Amino acid sequence: FFLQIHVSRLAGSEPRDHRAPPMADFDKSCVDVAELDEAEIRRVCAALGLGEFLSSQKLTNGGCAANYIVRLSAANDGAAEAIVLKACVAESAARAEELAVLQYKVLTALAKHGAAAPAPKSSLTAACVGTRGQAGHAMAMELLGGEAGNRLLRSGEADAPAVFGAIGRALAAAHAVPPPDGLPDVGAAGSDYIERYVRCAAPLEAHVGTVWRADEPTGFVAWAFAAGRLDTARAVLADASLPRGLLHGDPYADNVLLDLETSQAALVDWEDSCIGPLAFDLACAAAGGCFSTADDTAAADVFPPPATLNAAALGSLLACYAAARGGFGKAEAEALVDLTLCNALACALYRFYQFHTVDANAPAEAKRSYREMHAICLALEVPAVAAQMREIASAAVC
Repeated sequence: FFLQIHVSRLAGSEPRDHRAPPMADFDKSCVDVAELDEAEIRRVCAALGLGEFLSSQKLTNGGCAANYIVRLSAANDGAAEAIVLKACVAESAARAEELAVLQYKVLTALAKHGAAAPAPKSSLTAACVGTRGQAGHAMAMELLGGEAGNRLLRSGEADAPAVFGAIGRALAAAHAVPPPDGLPDVGAAGSDYIERYVRCAAPLEAHVGTVWRADEPTGFVAWAFAAGRLDTARAVLADASLPRGLLHGDPYADNVLLDLETSQAALVDWEDSCIGPLAFDLACAAAGGCFSTADDTAAADVFPPPATLNAAALGSLLACYAAARGGFGKAEAEALVDLTLCNALACALYRFYQFHTVDANAPAEAKRSYREMHAICLALEVPAVAAQMREIASAAVC
């Protein structure tokens, strides 16, 4: 089934192409690590047992996966069909295969229980190679209608409370699905969740002075590894008082599709799915869109100003989630600030590592993208902002 939302279309708006702009301020189209040429897409479609290849169109770029719309001619009757081909890349071919296989398992479980997400179109996954020689792994899923939530926010076609209310309801439906076997648990003893998110060998602290240089010129690395921030992030993920289950892991606004004509919503891009505190998905959604950042033109060695909390968006996210799930606990409300800080810190570290160390020649926009998440971290450490967030979360407790 799909989840009902209430949004309005602006008069005179024009149809848009499929390529969705990125979440928040960072344009992920400036990085593209998973480009497949047409011959490779044809080969992968055949390996997945799909119909005859007709054409393909790049849907999204990204630092760890890319999606293509592929048009096929079905083998039985020749009718054209459009599907999504996702190519996952990682630090190794084995890790890329793990991402694709786990996502297939999750999408299969979601489809079985009627949650709003794309269903797999093949029971197989297939190795693939990018145009720059990157080893990857691909899977096929159905093409859903709708627009990315971040696009609707930017265009003004939907307001933040509507978009984040839809995300809250979609997460509640997903959280009711039993997690499939094999998913990592972000709170398990010795969990390397943050390292997996950052895509750096665990523990991060073992690489201070080499990968993570405290004397790097921006000052971010020294800040991130100070004041017990990583310890706090790991501790809240392991909090046994929090309800746990299947997590999307990356429910930013660009990973929810909203259909304005039918008022339907679905979550996409499940490669970060895992097991953990249910409230962590809410924290990720908050970090991904319930804050606004000022125009950041400061020098790289000047920290960004703290982000501004969008109270209406956060309130709608939590209220709609609590109503759809049938509960949101006091412990979850109290942990939300630390859970949000955990995600924002991990995302900032990922962006810094990927675009300053892994790809030293990344575009300037990519290199500065960690500052958006750093600004959210700085906001969460302002007592008044943390208190406001806890007040909003407490209002959703039921």
